[in-house]
Amino acid sequence: VGEVQSVIGYCGGGILSFSIHNTDMICQFAGYDPVAVSASIEGGGDVPDGYEPEPAPVASTIAFGSGVQGFHVGHPGKTPSFAVDVLGSEGSLRAGFYLQPTLRDADGAVVDNATLGLPPNVGPFKIAYEQITAHLDGGPAPHCSGSDWVAVNEIGFATIESGITGRRIDLPCSNRERLIFANG
Repeated sequence: VGEVQSVIGYCGGGILSFSIHNTDMICQFAGYDPVAVSASIEGGGDVPDGYEPEPAPVASTIAFGSGVQGFHVGHPGKTPSFAVDVLGSEGSLRAGFYLQPTLRDADGAVVDNATLGLPPNVGPFKIAYEQITAHLDGGPAPHCSGSDWVAVNEIGFATIESGITGRRIDLPCSNRERLIFANG
């Protein structure tokens, strides 16, 4: 796709327990250097005393230090969940957890995946679980580092904070007091 300019992710559901996986996919293409989030959110259900409900994203904008802009669309409509559109200087890519990647050149023509040397299209959770179990058995660390995990979760908590306050939230999110009841 050339130089990545923006990444649009599509996934609703709870910010920290569901759509956070899509946030990670946005970062895989935009970078793990988020600097600010502006978001709108909705919902949340009944939670135990002392907790706030986990909302779902309606939409958010994620600014990255690299200059890439990320967009998270919470209501994907006909676009499949856990999918991203990567817009670059020389083409575009649609990829997702359950989609065969589709690369288009600068003229919009589909590029034959067989010419790209892509690995087999298997679910990301299968790959992650294999990497984690291999590491537990003494192998190399999984591809997702601790700092990547922190960056993705900073975006999640900043999405909630921005949605509640209506303000752009610089990262790291300075409010560390919210207790969000996520993943029930």
